[in-house]
Amino acid sequence: MELYNSLENINNRDDFVKFVDALRKDLEQNTNEWENLSLNDYLEAISAWTSCMESAYKNNDEVFPKNPDWKMFGRILYIAKLYE
Repeated sequence: MELYNSLENINNRDDFVKFVDALRKDLEQNTNEWENLSLNDYLEAISAWTSCMESAYKNNDEVFPKNPDWKMFGRILYIAKLYE
């Protein structure tokens, strides 16, 4: 949950880099919480989520950003650890 909450702290490139480092550590320490352990599966999840994420934003009554930002990139990477 701490990793998920840290998504809100991504406001620039440096924050994104810190998040990616935390995501990597999460993989090492909490492998059992990851659905996509191989690079192939992880990249497939990134692709699948990115292709349908606009609908997910709408379903949650959120505005889909016209221009992606560092926070969105972080969300994509985080969700790909869980997305099937």
